[in-house]
Amino acid sequence: MPFDRPFLGETRESERFQALCLFASIYGIGPVNARKLYDLGLRTFDDLQRYYDVQPGSSISDFNLEEELSTTTPNGRKIIGTQNQLPDMSIKIALLLRDELDIPIPRDEVAEMHRVVMKELEEVQPGCVSTIVGG
Repeated sequence: MPFDRPFLGETRESERFQALCLFASIYGIGPVNARKLYDLGLRTFDDLQRYYDVQPGSSISDFNLEEELSTTTPNGRKIIGTQNQLPDMSIKIALLLRDELDIPIPRDEVAEMHRVVMKELEEVQPGCVSTIVGG
């Protein structure tokens, strides 16, 4: 059976493909997490916000890391984080910073960051090489 090109269009238009692409566009969500979220029934950005308890219109200034990592002992004492397990805040923070993370960084700023990092790296590990890639 030859490869059927119309199948590609159907795949791109499918609810699953659209949701997985949307989820994977969020920092911290890769293909595996995107599939898990889809399997949980999430389909939209609003679904992600509800799942990660991010209020629409909220910003990073509304985020309280200490509160997010806090747990309380049975006698009411507050514990910050736990030794064995901390909640994954990266996706929640990425949802809060989504607009800012989508702003492209000008090439000259990237080049300057690269120069500074390489200067510091040369002191720690001489001879390292890197290339600016991506967009």
